[in-house]
Order: sequence, then structure tokens, then C-alpha cells
Amino acid sequence: MLHRILLLSTILTLLTSISATGTVSFDSSNGYKNLRACALRCYDGNRQGDNIARQISCDKPGIVYVPADNDCVCRSDLQENVVRYLSNCVSTYCSANQLDVSSATQVYKDYCNSAGYSAAAPKSVSAQATGVTSRPSEISGSMRTVASSSTPPETGAPVANPTNSNPPAAQGGSGLSLGGWIGIAAGVIGALAAVVGCYFKWKQSRK
Repeated sequence: MLHRILLLSTILTLLTSISATGTVSFDSSNGYKNLRACALRCYDGNRQGDNIARQISCDKPGIVYVPADNDCVCRSDLQENVVRYLSNCVSTYCSANQLDVSSATQVYKDYCNSAGYSAAAPKSVSAQATGVTSRPSEISGSMRTVASSSTPPETGAPVANPTNSNPPAAQGGSGLSLGGWIGIAAGVIGALAAVVGCYFKWKQSRK
């Protein structure tokens, strides 16, 4: 009987070790145990990543809890999603404390990196953006065009019209220039002189 119990215990131990191979164990990562309780809630405490696994459909639902596989939780194309989830989750539970956010996300990154999983390379810059930045001469030309078209008009004194050099007529006058008035005065004086001359000639002729 005792022999059977020992054999069964050995088999269960072997099965447990086999099932645990390649499964998530964040407690082996540096800094995991130093996380505050509010941040550990996003890792789901003792299950060490069950919440993360559910966020990216890597969990193994069933009657008996089975840890998720590293191959899924640390998959390169899913790491960005996990970091985003941890950032939002820790920020919510830890009152937006950025130190807790950075610590929690760094624990995940360090764990996957030590397990041999690297994050996906950042997306390349679009061809359209590259085409724009590779032509500095066109950009500078466009800037010069915009600058010249947006130059405000000069606000200095208006230039006098060369064809209208006569001074403006005095207020309350008839609109004649000074030369016109001088001509009229000379004509009136000449007429008066002629009348006086005729009068004196008439007087002399009667004597």
C-alpha cells in the first residue's frame, strides 16, 4: 500500500513539473515581489499573470487552474498590448502613480526578455512621411512661398498722386485756386481803372 502511495506521489510530481515547464512564473522576475499590492492586482496575485493572460486570450480556462504558457504571454506581437494593459490597470488601481506604472511594466518586460522573448520591432515610418522629409529643398521653397504670400501690406504714409499736385481749396471757398482769385482781382482792378479813365476824359471834354 505504501509502495503505491509513493509511486502515485512520484507520478504527480513529474506531471506537475512537466506542466509547469514553459509556463508563466512572474515571481522569478526581478522586482516582482517589490511591487505594491495595487500593482499586483493587475498580475492577479498568486496566479502570477492570469489577468494578463485573459487580456490577450492566453488563459486556459478549466476546473483546475493551469498557468498560461510563456510562448503566448510573451509573444513578441502581443507584448505591446500587455504593456498597454498594465499601464492602464496600474494607473487605475495605484491612483495614477507613474512609479508604480513603470515598475509594473518593467517587471513584465524583464521577465519576457530573460525568458528569451523580445518585443516586436517598432513600426516603420510610412512612405508618405519619408517622402516629405527627404526633400528639404521643396519644404524650404514652400515655406518661402507661404512667407511671401503672408507678408502684411506696408502701413506707412500714402504716396501722393503726382498728377494731383495742386493744393486743396480753402474751406468755405468756391473751389477756385489761389491763382484763380488773383486773376479775378486783377481783372476787377483793370475794369475800375478803365471806368475812372473814361470819367476823367468825359469831364475834360465838357470844359
